[in-house]
Amino acid sequence: MPFSDILRTYDSNRPELLPYGLECDKWKPVLMVKPDRHNEIEINYVINGSLTYFLKDKKMKVEANQIAIFWALFPHQIINFDGDCSYFTVTIPFKRFMQFEWPAFFVNSIVAGQVFLHPGISEIFEITNFERWYSDLRKKESEPEKIALLEIYAKIYRIAHTVSSYPNMAIANNCPSDLNLVEKMAVFIASNYFRNIRISDISQSVGLHPDYANRLFKKSFGQTMKDFLTEQRIMHAQRLLLSTNDKVIEIALASGFNSLSRFNASFLASCKTTPKEYRKSFGVV
Repeated sequence: MPFSDILRTYDSNRPELLPYGLECDKWKPVLMVKPDRHNEIEINYVINGSLTYFLKDKKMKVEANQIAIFWALFPHQIINFDGDCSYFTVTIPFKRFMQFEWPAFFVNSIVAGQVFLHPGISEIFEITNFERWYSDLRKKESEPEKIALLEIYAKIYRIAHTVSSYPNMAIANNCPSDLNLVEKMAVFIASNYFRNIRISDISQSVGLHPDYANRLFKKSFGQTMKDFLTEQRIMHAQRLLLSTNDKVIEIALASGFNSLSRFNASFLASCKTTPKEYRKSFGVV
C-alpha cells in the first residue's frame, strides 16, 4: 500500500506523555476531546485544507503548504479543520533534538513554547521529502535513519536560520478575539500559572461560578482547572530544569509552587521521577 493511502487518526485513549519516537506519518485530523502531549519536537506539514490547534495559550491555524514546528510537551489539541485536510508529521525525541546545535533564538523560543510557521517550497517538493523520510524511518535501520534525520535537521535548520534572522517573520500569532469561555480560562491559566492563583480567580476572569466553570472546562479539556494549572506549572519547571542551572527550590517558586515539598510531590506524581533525577536523565547537571 503506498504511503499516500495510509492515514493515521488520533486515539483519544492514548496515554499522556506516551512517546511517538522518531517517526514520520501522514494523518487525517479529528476533533480532539483532550490535548495530546509528548516530549518530542513535532513538525507538521499541511498538504491541503487547514488545521487549527489550541496550543499553550494560542489558537494556531496552519494553512496548506505551511510547516509548523513546536515542542509537543505543551498540550496541543486540534479544535478545527477543513473537511478534506490531511497533513504529515515528523516527531523527534527532545533529547535527540537538543543534541544538535541550533541558533540560540530559535531553540530558546521553542523551549519557551513558541510555534514557528513557515511556507513550504512547493507541495510536490515537500511531499517527496516526507514520503522519503517515512520510507527511511520505517526500515528501522541505522543508515537510512541517519540520512533521514540529517535531512530533517537541515530542513529545520534552514527554517531556524530564517526566523533567527527575521524574528517576527514566522512566529505564530495569538488569536484571542475569537476564543470561547473555556479557551479564555485556559489562556488565563497559561498566562498566570506562576502566580498564586486559585480556581475562583480563573472562573472570575470569565464571569462564571467556579463549579460551573470547572464543569465546562473539564468537558472541553478532559481535566479539571486544578489539574490543568498544575500541569502548566510542572511543564514550566521541566523547561527550567533542562534549560537553566537554577536550584530546584528556585525553579519551584518560579513555577508557581509555594513550597519545595508541594513541588516535589506534584512533580513526582506527574513525571514519575524527582526533579533532580529528571534533570539528570537529560544529561543536565
